[in-house]
Amino acid sequence: MATRNGEQYIHAQLESILLQLAPDDEVIISDDSSTDRTVDIVKGFGDARVRLYENNTFFNPIANFANALGKAGGDYMALADQDDVWLPRKIRLTLAKMNELEGMYGKETPLLVHTDLKVVTANLEVVAESLWRFQKTDPQKGVSLNRLLVQNTVSGCTIMMNRALRDIALPIPPEAVMHDWWLALVAAAFGRIGHVSEPTMLYRQHGENDVGARQWSLFNLFRLVSELGNSKRDIVRIRKQAGVFLQRYSKLLSARNREMTGIYSRLGEQGCLMKRYYILKYGFFHTGLVRNVGMLLIC
Repeated sequence: MATRNGEQYIHAQLESILLQLAPDDEVIISDDSSTDRTVDIVKGFGDARVRLYENNTFFNPIANFANALGKAGGDYMALADQDDVWLPRKIRLTLAKMNELEGMYGKETPLLVHTDLKVVTANLEVVAESLWRFQKTDPQKGVSLNRLLVQNTVSGCTIMMNRALRDIALPIPPEAVMHDWWLALVAAAFGRIGHVSEPTMLYRQHGENDVGARQWSLFNLFRLVSELGNSKRDIVRIRKQAGVFLQRYSKLLSARNREMTGIYSRLGEQGCLMKRYYILKYGFFHTGLVRNVGMLLIC
């Protein structure tokens, strides 16, 4: 768990996690310069399974999560945000899927499991029973490498990974758009991604989320076009992430994935027709018609 000034919600979240853990499990908490009562609340649990690393000065959730991952000693690691609430079957469901994947592909294969979640208000009132339906994302089609280069469909707060994925993914570079996106790219390129369709947590929306749940519709398409400058800056960041991914893993990627990642990272150098040609050739698609129409309009 990465924390920063999370005093308002962290007690409920940490309580929901500890209730599911075995005696020999651990909760790694990396705190990033909190100035509120976050650290005191964590220490107040008095639970030996909680390992707190404080006095960090990242001011960056990506670096903070990477720090926590680097401290973890288990074979399986789950990510947790400070402001959500885990449902009682989260560990059991994700671990069962992880064991299934390991049975098929082996423990040395980098593996990632993610799940659906319920979108709730700050007071835990349900807004949407399924984030995937709310955002119209596809947990199967959306996790191929060509699509993940364009759009992240893996919610970091639901992720469980094995040690093989953690070891190959770290360190997470500063050019990564988000830590969960980087982990998903690595898993898609070198391992497998599985999913659990049942929501396993309450995804709290309170106006200060780093990403948050965004519903897509025609209104979003109009907003995307009207905010063209911001949209293009986001696309530049995403392509830069692909370029750094290619640099890091060039020798390990398959020839096909190396070519595809290189094409996507340099897509901004192409003219309008060639951009659209490569989008169609390699399937650089978002999930959903509205997103793809918007992408083709501004690419």
